[in-house]
This record gives sequence, structure tokens and C-alpha cells, in this order.
Amino acid sequence: MKIIFFRHGETDSNVKEIMQGAGVDTPLNVKGIKQAQKLADKAKGLGLEKIYSSTLTRAIQTATLVAAECGLDVEPIEGVEEFHYGEVEGMLISEACEKFGTERVLFFTERTDLYDTSLPGGETINQCLARLLSAIERIKNENQGKCKCVGIFSHGAVMCLLYYHFFKVHHPIANCEWFEVEV
Repeated sequence: MKIIFFRHGETDSNVKEIMQGAGVDTPLNVKGIKQAQKLADKAKGLGLEKIYSSTLTRAIQTATLVAAECGLDVEPIEGVEEFHYGEVEGMLISEACEKFGTERVLFFTERTDLYDTSLPGGETINQCLARLLSAIERIKNENQGKCKCVGIFSHGAVMCLLYYHFFKVHHPIANCEWFEVEV
């Protein structure tokens, strides 16, 4: 089965460079809606048979626009939401980096020595990865033999982490970018 991971469209928090983890639920801005509409047009030809989304508004909005174009519904699912950054959520990225260090705040996926550290009140990279892989396994099991292609709408940091997990390459994920894997 093919899974295509999609990142949501742009939000005002993206533009303002605010730490927007799982605890900051912001909607798409005007540019983000346009990005999602363009994505919807491209996604028509991807063969999607089922669409899942993070429970956060920005992902659901993006997924809903794509699903409508593909004639599908969106199923929100726990486990694919953005990284839980803890106390730094809502802070400017620059302030969080100054206070806690760039390597702890930004996703350097190849720094596996940091996978068991967390920001105050946040999750570790290993905890996040376990949560993501568990959700993917649930989706795989639910759709095995029923669907050949499933879409999951998620977030930049967790998609960067998944990209590294699957391909062993650090690759920041832009708004409305996607990648696919066979599971």
C-alpha cells in the first residue's frame, strides 16, 4: 500500500516564525488556502482512495480541500499531529532557540543523539516517532487489502522526522509539499 504524506498550507504562525506545535491550533491564511487549492488540483491524479488528517485545524482545512476535489471524505486521526514542543509553543522561533539552543528547538533529524531529549513539557523525538509509526500501522492495518493509496495530512516537523526515518536524508518539508512511501 502506498501512503502519501501531505503537509498543510501556510498559516500566519508560519509567516511570523512562531513555534506552532500540537498545542497551537491555527487556521490556514489566505496564501495557505490558495496553496491547498493548488495541491487539490494536483492530488486528483495521485489515486487517493482514503484521506486521513491530523486533528489540528490547519491540516483538516488542507485535507478537506483536497478531499473535495478527489470526491473523498476526511477522517481525522490521533497520532499524526505536529510535534509536542511543550513550553516553547507560541514563542518566536528565534526566542526559543536563544533560550533553549538551536539544536534542541529545530529538527535536525540526523542528530540521533538528541532523540531522547525534550524541551520543557514537550515530547522527545523518539516518543514522537513511536506515536507516528503507531498511527501509520493503524492506518495500514485498517486499509490492508481495501486501498492501494492513502493520504495522510500532517505537519512540517513530523514529516521531516518521517522523511528521515524512511529515507535517511534530512529534508525540511515546505507547506503543501508531499512525499510517498510503500508500507
